[in-house]
Amino acid sequence: MRRECAKALGKTRDPRAVEALNGGLKDENLSVRRASAVALGNLERETSIDLIIDALKDKDEDIHVRRDAAYLLRSTKDLRAIEPLINALGDKDSVIPGYAADALCEITGQDFGKEAQKWQEWWEKNKPK
Repeated sequence: MRRECAKALGKTRDPRAVEALNGGLKDENLSVRRASAVALGNLERETSIDLIIDALKDKDEDIHVRRDAAYLLRSTKDLRAIEPLINALGDKDSVIPGYAADALCEITGQDFGKEAQKWQEWWEKNKPK
């Protein structure tokens, strides 16, 4: 039931759903956490981007939620995601670095693969001052 509620909240695209979905990211049930992460991605990006970034950065977070967060950030085009995505290139999971590299390419128009050092050097030269 909670998973279906998270899905429904995501379909509303109503920013008022953020608080409930943020709670869903901490649910004990994996399918609820994943549905909440995906639903946050469906909400207005400005409203949900910080929560998606937090889910990516939280190493205690379930690996599937971190994977979903990295994947969702690909379509944000939001510069706030760049540093967390660079950090995610070093994630111990085998999938997250690839999603992070794809997201970085999509957001920046650059392609340094999974090479965190090159991404970091590029970002230091190009980030807004």
